[in-house]
Amino acid sequence: MAKKNMTYDELMERAKEARKQADDLMKQAKELEKEERKKKAELERRKRDEEAKQLYKIAETATITLNEKTVTVLEYLRMYRDAMQKETK
Repeated sequence: MAKKNMTYDELMERAKEARKQADDLMKQAKELEKEERKKKAELERRKRDEEAKQLYKIAETATITLNEKTVTVLEYLRMYRDAMQKETK
């Protein structure tokens, strides 16, 4: 508890200490927010990676018939990519 008869200098010193503590708390809060954003971004990245793996597995096994030739979706996508690259060159 504060003394009743504090001098101006003592009050100013306490105010400086309180401000420093508040600044430190704000820095800590910002760091925690930053860490939370990193964790959230990592979870989102993992989720997208897992979805991509699942789609890749489907593309490896699913087949389509193209000009009376059966190919996997993955092979078709590769052929399409190669054809598009040839067109752009």
